[in-house]
Amino acid sequence: MSISIVCRFSDAPSAPSAAVGSLAIGAAGLLAAAVLAIRADSAARHDRTQHAQLALLLAYCVLLIVPAWPLDREVDAWQDLQSVAQAIESDGRGRALILMAPDETTQAVIDMYARTGAELVPGPLGATALAELRERLAREPDARVVTLLPGRELVGAFRVSAERFKPRALDDELPTWIAASGLKIAHRYALPNGRRYALLEVAR
Repeated sequence: MSISIVCRFSDAPSAPSAAVGSLAIGAAGLLAAAVLAIRADSAARHDRTQHAQLALLLAYCVLLIVPAWPLDREVDAWQDLQSVAQAIESDGRGRALILMAPDETTQAVIDMYARTGAELVPGPLGATALAELRERLAREPDARVVTLLPGRELVGAFRVSAERFKPRALDDELPTWIAASGLKIAHRYALPNGRRYALLEVAR
């Protein structure tokens, strides 16, 4: 069984350098906010109320926006479904693509970033859907099947917390319908602290 895992944990070259950059940005934000707070205090002491209020407002905005920017960047990486869809299209090029009981998000990203001609086996994932999938694979045995795997690809502090409080959150057990349908995993895709997908093929 050929398995490849595509994960985008960060656009940064390494986790330590990303952490240093985040700390530097946060420190700069705190310093700017402190300077503005001092200016607000000075303006208030000289009865310049409007200047004091403006400085405090700017300090609040800096505290709200600047330290949160590194977090926003990481959260964006958790949601980078475009890279997953493009990887699926690359790995499935030249073959029919079947979306197995996809949710709206999966269907949308495949349609936008992979191909618009993907076949659809509508949900819910049950006996009817599995029967339809087997019929399609009987007609197109070389087709590839896209499915959303349960759970999340936890990393960093989220993984540490799961290992301590929710060990089952790290279970990597595959849904039983995959083997029951005569399929195996050709490729796996995951986003850090995000969704996990699999590209399935007929087991030979």
